[in-house]
Amino acid sequence: MEIRSIDVVSAAKVLGTTYAIIGAIIGILSTIGALASDTGVGEGTLAAGGVVAIIILIIVYAIAGFVAGVLTAVFYNIVASIVGGIRINTR
Repeated sequence: MEIRSIDVVSAAKVLGTTYAIIGAIIGILSTIGALASDTGVGEGTLAAGGVVAIIILIIVYAIAGFVAGVLTAVFYNIVASIVGGIRINTR
């Protein structure tokens, strides 16, 4: 079996979703780290900023993942048409 081409939109959706999940994890960990540190800033302000940071990270990572998925699939399809696709053995 050989993967000759990758659907661009499918790859973009998968990578966009994957990157959004990574962004959420990083945002949550960053917020927990900020709340655990002694910054002298009011906890309510820091928590609200953390929620905004998580939302922004999710959006930015999702967009970056979607674009990366498009570029990866397009380049793969070009290269696979020239040199052949990836061969997979299924036994």
